[in-house]
Amino acid sequence: MQEHWKLLHTSRSRGLTRILAFLINKGSFTQPWIQILVLLVFCFFLFILGVGRWDLWNPDEFRYAQVAKEMVNGGDWVLMQANWDTYVDKPPLFFWLIAFSSFLWQGFTSFSARFPSGLFGTLATMGAGFFYGTRVIFPLVDPYKSARFISQEIVQTIKPGERLAMYGDFGSVGTAPYNFYTGIVPILEIESDMEVLAYFRSEERIFCLFKYQDYERLSKEYPDVPLRLIARRGVGSKDIAFVSNG
Repeated sequence: MQEHWKLLHTSRSRGLTRILAFLINKGSFTQPWIQILVLLVFCFFLFILGVGRWDLWNPDEFRYAQVAKEMVNGGDWVLMQANWDTYVDKPPLFFWLIAFSSFLWQGFTSFSARFPSGLFGTLATMGAGFFYGTRVIFPLVDPYKSARFISQEIVQTIKPGERLAMYGDFGSVGTAPYNFYTGIVPILEIESDMEVLAYFRSEERIFCLFKYQDYERLSKEYPDVPLRLIARRGVGSKDIAFVSNG
């Protein structure tokens, strides 16, 4: 029996690996619906695949399965019974799900009894992971990830010894992503218009990161100051301009 399950897991794992490789090679893995599908398949293998490998556990799993079984056999879907005694400890929804699972999987087994828990565990994990990831994790990670692309242009443009500054409020992230990806330390932090204008009037070639709206404003208000746009990229939720004086 153990050898059978090992063989089944091995064959299914190989099949899943081939599918993932195909999606990645075809470039389809970047599509959101493909990512969701792959996550769903992964959760299914993780939470549902092996739930029928062992017997039901005492005392709860046997009792829940029996209540659902008597519900199906007796035809009473409201007044639940266990060993022909009225069962009022739990509401009927979960037992309905076990009963429907028995129809889906053609009988009461350890797998059909556990399938509703595995299914909703999968959906809950995916839902919680999705909302926590998009609302908490991604906003923290994305500025660092996106800063990599404009940092590549910074590294290709700036020569050793030339200075890089940052003007405006970049939030709690600050200079950290750009320090990390460019290797430039320190990056000067400029807060006022007068400071940044004096910086750009320097005779040496200098560089600065702006929010694009700040770059546009200063370009219009001070047309005599050399503000040459080199690159414009989205970094997290910000529109960032990489600017030089020459």
